Amino acid sequence: MLGTPVTTTDQRSASADRSSAAATPPVYTIGSDAAERDRLRSQTDELHEHTVALLERVDIQQGWRVLELACGPRGVLELLAQHVGPTGAVTGLDINPVHVAQARQHVTSLDSARDGTRLSAWYVPSRNGAAAVLLHGSHGTRVDTLPQLRMLSSAGYGILAYDARGHGHSAGQPNALGWAGANDLAGAVTFLDHQPGLSPRRIAALGLSMGAEEALRAAGSGVGLHAVVADGAGASTLGDDQLVPHGLAPVFLSETWLTMRTIELVSGETEPAPLKGIVARIHIPVLLIASNAANEHTIDSACRALIGPRATLWYVPDATHTNAFGQHPQAYTTRVLTFLGSAILSR
Repeated sequence: MLGTPVTTTDQRSASADRSSAAATPPVYTIGSDAAERDRLRSQTDELHEHTVALLERVDIQQGWRVLELACGPRGVLELLAQHVGPTGAVTGLDINPVHVAQARQHVTSLDSARDGTRLSAWYVPSRNGAAAVLLHGSHGTRVDTLPQLRMLSSAGYGILAYDARGHGHSAGQPNALGWAGANDLAGAVTFLDHQPGLSPRRIAALGLSMGAEEALRAAGSGVGLHAVVADGAGASTLGDDQLVPHGLAPVFLSETWLTMRTIELVSGETEPAPLKGIVARIHIPVLLIASNAANEHTIDSACRALIGPRATLWYVPDATHTNAFGQHPQAYTTRVLTFLGSAILSR
């Protein structure tokens, strides 16, 4: 489940607080209505690269305590939290209580996956009654999903983006193949199920690489998703050899078998069932996005065939792995928003 935003200085997530001196709701010179709050949130996205560069120059260290004055409804709290790490603390201060409430919702912590593993997350409240869970790839963090976060948030979707277990600020043993990812995603969906103004039947997942495979496994395992965008799904088990015609080379299979057994030993997790059996049990709409990476188009084509008419495949031959958005941002945005609009907004 998801807990409330952290307010103590010994936790890893950012928190927001306000001055108690204001007896009446404050009014900003340039406005305090919903349109102005949307502008402030958009400004955070538009200035993201400049903010990252500035914070790098400031050289904020792990363990620092940082105060963001006039944080507004979002500010740069999550970026500051990334810099100070699990031993530091970030506090946002704003005179407007509405801004503070929205900042609190934006920076939260996923206290527990389905199996109790503590995960660190960002939450952006929904403005259209629907939400998407964003899942990054192996060896990455939720920061890698920021382009998708901006795209979906701008369209009104609520967003829950978390660091997978063993990645970023989340607890647990790392597993670059995401074998326990369905547990993480189940905890995320449970949190979203209880958010005000959000319909449980309007929850989707968008995963990149490992995150795409985690989303497909979760959907085929009964986690309460109602649509999946799988960008860059590939092979994550030895059994996924079955999705490639004529199989993989014997030497490759031998090396892969040793790799899988090592991962089991290090992570303490058992290699899950192959995608071939899992995706055949998916009964929700799926958008598969494949690049020119080796075997990706082949594997995604096989998944589409197994899922059936509920699945659509977009092949982007001039894009590298999970870079379809970077290569064709407008086409990516149109396809994803059109897909989600049909799959969950119309429900």
